[in-house]
Amino acid sequence: MKRLLIVVLLMGVLAACGSSKDEVEESSGVKDEAVKENEEKSEEAKEEEVKEQGENKDESVKTEEPTKEAEAETETKSEQKQSEKPAESTKKSAEKTETETKPKAENKPKTESKVETEPKKEVKPNKKTETEKKPVVKDENIEQAAENIIWAQNNRDYKVLEGYLGQNITLNKNNNTLKITNVDYPQEAELVKGIKQEDLEHRFTEKTGKDHIVGFAAIDHDREMSYTIDLTMRLGEDSWKMLNMQINK
Repeated sequence: MKRLLIVVLLMGVLAACGSSKDEVEESSGVKDEAVKENEEKSEEAKEEEVKEQGENKDESVKTEEPTKEAEAETETKSEQKQSEKPAESTKKSAEKTETETKPKAENKPKTESKVETEPKKEVKPNKKTETEKKPVVKDENIEQAAENIIWAQNNRDYKVLEGYLGQNITLNKNNNTLKITNVDYPQEAELVKGIKQEDLEHRFTEKTGKDHIVGFAAIDHDREMSYTIDLTMRLGEDSWKMLNMQINK
């Protein structure tokens, strides 16, 4: 009996083991199929991703190519503009230089013609200018100073004459007269005229106190007469000064 029970138990155990193995095999088979399906799905997904990546790359390449072409075109345009700008500036500078040089070239012959056409002015010697250049100095001889006064009157050289007049004498250029005051006999004497160089002769020099009287003899050819001129002279700060003039005709 015991043996039968043992055998029955063993049979039950074996049956149980067999069923478990079958279940294990079935479950393992199911698992294998699921793994295979997952692997196939993952491979398909990878292939799709690879295809999509390839398509994206193609599209990116296509988009990059026009952008590169556009950039190249913009660069060439900017280079052309830069090359055109200096060319324009050189043209403008050339035009400016032409406009600046043209008037200069036109003005040159004008200045030359002016120089050629302008007559040379000759300075003629004048008796008045010669008498003006004579110095009026303190060390001048009294006879020479008196003679200079007579020639200044004769030649109407007012500038030289005024340098020899004392403070008591006023020259009237309009009437050619000398108004003499502060003397024994005040008078308004006319300036001498019509005397030639060879017709004036020094006669005497006489000292009276601080003054000197210088006498001359002269001939007036216009009136055909001779007369004497007596000048009262005094030494001033810078030259001899005439204080009075007496004409005896």
